Amino acid sequence: MKKYSPKRALLSAFVVFVSVQLACGPFGNGNNNEAEQPDLAATQASLAKTQDALDAQPQPTEPPPPTQPLSTQPPPTVDSNALSTSFAQNMYDRVQELYSDGYLKSTAGRYHWINNFSESFAQIGYIKPYLYEIETTDLVMVADMAWETAAEGANIKNSGCGFYFGFHGDPAKYHVLLFSLDGNVKLFRMWNTTYVEPIGHGFYRSIDFMEGEVELMLILQDKKVQGFVNGKHVFERANQKAAEGLVGFGVSSGINTGFGTRCSFSNVEIWELYE
Repeated sequence: MKKYSPKRALLSAFVVFVSVQLACGPFGNGNNNEAEQPDLAATQASLAKTQDALDAQPQPTEPPPPTQPLSTQPPPTVDSNALSTSFAQNMYDRVQELYSDGYLKSTAGRYHWINNFSESFAQIGYIKPYLYEIETTDLVMVADMAWETAAEGANIKNSGCGFYFGFHGDPAKYHVLLFSLDGNVKLFRMWNTTYVEPIGHGFYRSIDFMEGEVELMLILQDKKVQGFVNGKHVFERANQKAAEGLVGFGVSSGINTGFGTRCSFSNVEIWELYE
């Protein structure tokens, strides 16, 4: 399909105007064979001047693609059917690679894309959840995750960003895989918003706790939890009582002042594994 061109439209309108004048205007009359003939050379010259004027006008540019605003509440997920298949294919290729490397037992599943998300939290001792309407037991979840800390005096062991999974029940029961700002990936089992049971951790490396970014990936299959940072396998625990439940993001603060800890998640993808 040809693109709309304001130059072409204006020029066409002028040609139509000239044609109407030729047929019905002072240059002639369809019922008078003796009518004066139009000056074609003058008409062509006028058209040329009009074209030159239009060429001199600034041309419209293609508008940039719309961006998704960051939200303080999780936006709805977008299923793979609404996206280019290249997104799902790239994620599936990665899942296949994990399978080939022995981290997965199977690859059949369904793809989800989640909009970018950012939130800050300033209350020591809490891990605040932000949940999505994806309920599953087995999955591969990956995101580019950036953090900021409000002040130098933060308790970095209690600060971090991560993934919730298996969120269910009342009071709520769930797990959190947290990338702590002391450089560790930590797994917690939680029965409500304040009681936390640490299960284990794996060290990635020392990081700049004030600000930084990593890629965090969670694998949950057959009650085994695995954590990856920038493609490095740093954590694994089997026989976890991870029930079917909602997934989402977690923000943990090690400071009560300012904005506390800010976590931003982008390029968030989930491969929901089938049983």
